[in-house]
Amino acid sequence: MSLGALSGPLDGTSNYEQTMDTYVGDDKPGKVIVIAAGNSGGDKVHASGQVGQGQTLGTTFQVGSQTRAVIAEVWYSGSDRMDFQLVDPNSNTTDWVTAGNEVEGAYPSGTQVGVYCENPNPNNGDMQIFFVLVGPGNDGAVTTGTYRFDLRGQTIANGRFDAWIRNAE
Repeated sequence: MSLGALSGPLDGTSNYEQTMDTYVGDDKPGKVIVIAAGNSGGDKVHASGQVGQGQTLGTTFQVGSQTRAVIAEVWYSGSDRMDFQLVDPNSNTTDWVTAGNEVEGAYPSGTQVGVYCENPNPNNGDMQIFFVLVGPGNDGAVTTGTYRFDLRGQTIANGRFDAWIRNAE
């Protein structure tokens, strides 16, 4: 299979991954599922890092010309609590968003932004932050340049995060 997906916790606990597990195993000899190991190997779609208690850590990513949307997920341990904000290339920021909350709006450039900080994922207990940038109008492009997302450690036991960022052109 070639799934082409960079969404979900990517740790074997998503509903899709658990369903695939039902088709193979010790009780089903001779069955195997083979999935492509990543067609985006050369793309810069993953970021990770470590946030400390009381620390704010910024992670940058590029948005190229003619990008109509950016979709991203940030995952971190359910034992941690981190706040999130998104900064555009002109240093405009969203409000800080905490677990269980969201913010939607637009930057002065017209680029639409939504940040959704979910409660713990029911499958694995980890925290998910989902954000999206969409160009203005039906065919507008997201503002080109360097964006940054900031994570602020409120309660940290682990501190590691992983992010997957996808551009849609």
